[in-house]
Amino acid sequence: LVNRMRSISCDEPADVPPGQNTTTDVPEDGYKYFKAKCAGLSGNVIISVKNIVGNTHVFASTTVRNPNPWYDPRLVVRDMSTNQIKSVLVKLPDSNDETVYIAIKGTDKINKFTIVISDDLFGAEEFQVSFDEEEPAGSPITTLLARSREGFTVEYSLSSGSADVAIDRMSGQITSLRPFDRELEASISVTVLATDPNLPCYSGRANLIVNILDINDNPPVFKPANYRATINDSSPVGFTVLTVTATDRDIGRNGQLSFSLSGVGAGDFTIDDDGVVRVASSQLSVDRMAVYDLTATATDNGQTRMRGE
Repeated sequence: LVNRMRSISCDEPADVPPGQNTTTDVPEDGYKYFKAKCAGLSGNVIISVKNIVGNTHVFASTTVRNPNPWYDPRLVVRDMSTNQIKSVLVKLPDSNDETVYIAIKGTDKINKFTIVISDDLFGAEEFQVSFDEEEPAGSPITTLLARSREGFTVEYSLSSGSADVAIDRMSGQITSLRPFDRELEASISVTVLATDPNLPCYSGRANLIVNILDINDNPPVFKPANYRATINDSSPVGFTVLTVTATDRDIGRNGQLSFSLSGVGAGDFTIDDDGVVRVASSQLSVDRMAVYDLTATATDNGQTRMRGE
């Protein structure tokens, strides 16, 4: 609902349908007021504001129609804000009047935002789980369960279509729709909804972040692939010949590299874990060997090690 609130007086709170996104704007240092009335299944209501342009402050109360920075802080159970979304959780009163009043204050010259009111059905607004890359499509990732009670039917869905994951409508189990590649995406994020199809007031949402775990699926690669150096046969032991460079797209242990040399005469040189090749023999001689054709191998430290030459 875009600019739905333009015709509302700045002092009269506008009704916000629970569970629905409402997009509007507020001037700098101005306030826009909202109210939502819906019995919370959990006893708590989450107010989430996502800034599209500018910046805002969020105030909430169950007693003050136009809350402000001096509202009763005891009503806010916890601040659930993230970098992208400002959220507060408000405990509903035990009385029959379960109306929540919200004020949004604009702090920039132009402030546009989306507000959504939801029940605290999941007990948190954000969950993070880990999932291995390259797992086949259809692999279970996690299950998000919303609070419910006898007489209520909770159904699960995603806030928008996803090419990454699917959710079982009744169980809340989330499965992958494709293999993930950590080197291309370190994480994915989806919004999970829980609703009672017969009672739209009972609507909760939670953001799920799936962190993609690295597996050792990339071999080390040398750049450049060939190296050449010239030294005197009088070069002392420890003399630096050259440095080779290899990279691995994996991370952690899977990306830690060690080096080795092979080939005829490889014992006349050493190579350390930084790829630095040094003279190891005091017997270098043009007469004994004028040209060395050696192979440098980089090996990662993964459980199943991969090598590159």
